[in-house]
Amino acid sequence: MTDNEILINEILCIKRRAMKQNDLINIQKVEIERLQKNIDGLNIFTTNHMKVIRLQAIKEFAHFIIDKSKNGVIYISDIPDLVKEMTEENK
Repeated sequence: MTDNEILINEILCIKRRAMKQNDLINIQKVEIERLQKNIDGLNIFTTNHMKVIRLQAIKEFAHFIIDKSKNGVIYISDIPDLVKEMTEENK
């Protein structure tokens, strides 16, 4: 084998490696984009779910306050105790 043939083989080998590395990079880019879409979807789901949870908590608290009211009257001074009673676990 001549020096030129050896050089050509080395160049071809380097070129094949570069193409394989480029393919791997492209595969990884596609996977990153797919995962980013999943993350974006989860963020949207989480945001929407938190809104629902907040609304449910507000409704539950409103019902709780109505149930604890005295003849339909709620004293502002009672609200901290009502919040504490509603949010603390039973011991």
